[in-house]
Amino acid sequence: MGAAREKGPVARVAALLCAAGEDPQLFLDALAGLWGAPGLVGAPIQFGFTDFYENEMGPDLVRRFVLFRDPAPADGLRDWKIEANALEGRFASGGRRRLNADPGYLDPGAVVVASVKDAASRVYLGKGIYAQPMLRFEAGSFRAWPWTYPDYASPEAIRFFNAARAACRDMFRQPVRGR
Repeated sequence: MGAAREKGPVARVAALLCAAGEDPQLFLDALAGLWGAPGLVGAPIQFGFTDFYENEMGPDLVRRFVLFRDPAPADGLRDWKIEANALEGRFASGGRRRLNADPGYLDPGAVVVASVKDAASRVYLGKGIYAQPMLRFEAGSFRAWPWTYPDYASPEAIRFFNAARAACRDMFRQPVRGR
């Protein structure tokens, strides 16, 4: 019989989506208040992958991926999504979101993202939150799954997550403190 072991520390990440006219620093500062300082912020990526958010958030959306400095326990993922949803609500204006923040984590072998939407490739975490394996590390680089969102599968995202993984090598060897 196998013995259950706690998962080692993970690197908290987030995918931010906001309208081109919004100041992303405002949202980054709010997230830093929740999860600590960012260690790496990706370059802005024009979000032309889908029009799913356009009715609510408007056109010309910009995606940014963020790596946070402090290691965290992976079992906090559900709570991070609940916090991110509350933050989205706090910044909403006229019933419309100005920010979409999808938290997740990076470990040596994967990028996992939280979602409120169910799908065959997602695992239920409780309180209406699901975990979605988005990327896997294989043959020296992150790679997409068949269900990976196109923005996460983009060359810009793969470069970001490869750089984030390299920046976190020492983090994965540290004990996790707090949540």
